[in-house]
Amino acid sequence: VLNYDGSKFGGKVPSISSGGTIGYFYPVSAVPQTTSDTTHVRINLMLQDGVYAEPFLAGSAGSKTEGDNATATVKMSPVNAIANLVFEHEGQPIDDITHVEISAYKGSLYGQADYELKTLSYTTKKTANISIVNADLDGGARIIMLPTNGVALAVTVITTDGRAFVGRHTKTAAVEAGQEYTYKFECKAEVGTAKIGDYFYSDFT
Repeated sequence: VLNYDGSKFGGKVPSISSGGTIGYFYPVSAVPQTTSDTTHVRINLMLQDGVYAEPFLAGSAGSKTEGDNATATVKMSPVNAIANLVFEHEGQPIDDITHVEISAYKGSLYGQADYELKTLSYTTKKTANISIVNADLDGGARIIMLPTNGVALAVTVITTDGRAFVGRHTKTAAVEAGQEYTYKFECKAEVGTAKIGDYFYSDFT
């Protein structure tokens, strides 16, 4: 396990035979596997807190072994993007947010993926909505996104008083690893009362 201080990693590097290569991934919280021969990381982004979004980093390196000591110089690169979502209604920030549902109405929004440490690339990516629950947010949210092409997002925002707001990002975007984006949503209030025969969807519409 290596600790990251924002500029470099420190900790113990496993001792391996000369010529071997180790794959590294940060943060460790994203690695659900517990075996020593982990070859991939399964990333799950379907449920996020809307505040704490961090870069995931991956890299590989050979280890120089001297007796019981091993050292490695690892070039780590980001594998995800960060998106800042801004929610407004009639020009004013939407506050007291308890739930946000984020989906793609164009292109693909990925909620889960396998990242292979041997090739430093995604082997699978699965489309899914991203949910933010019990958010206690004011005006916006911050989320992790996986690389994708030509995606346009739709949001449903629920507030503590039970109101629902819906909005769409008007332009498609290419999401690249290592980048940070800001998407502004001018949301409309959902009006009307549910009645027998209506369908209630998982995005709160």
